[in-house]
Amino acid sequence: MKTTTIDLEHVASVITKAISEIQALSGRDPSVGGPNVTPIGDLDGFDSYCSIEATVLIGVRLEITFELESIFISDDGQKALTIGEIAERVRDIMITNGGSDEQIG
Repeated sequence: MKTTTIDLEHVASVITKAISEIQALSGRDPSVGGPNVTPIGDLDGFDSYCSIEATVLIGVRLEITFELESIFISDDGQKALTIGEIAERVRDIMITNGGSDEQIG
């Protein structure tokens, strides 16, 4: 059985850097904070449209394609997720889609 080990801290770092870049390019404070920050709602000007841009950027950086428009919102569309929740979600997607025994991150 093949297993995939994915460094959750690496995934969170990629997410944080993508958010920071989008904030900076938009002329906003690029400080993001830690895993308990909810980008949509906690960060100035970071909205659902920014989350779509960030989802694409994160996918490119991690070399995966998301079937979701935004990884920042719960599956039912009712809740904005924290960075920690987003990182776990992305890790789970990578594990599901990975299927290799090499370490990612």
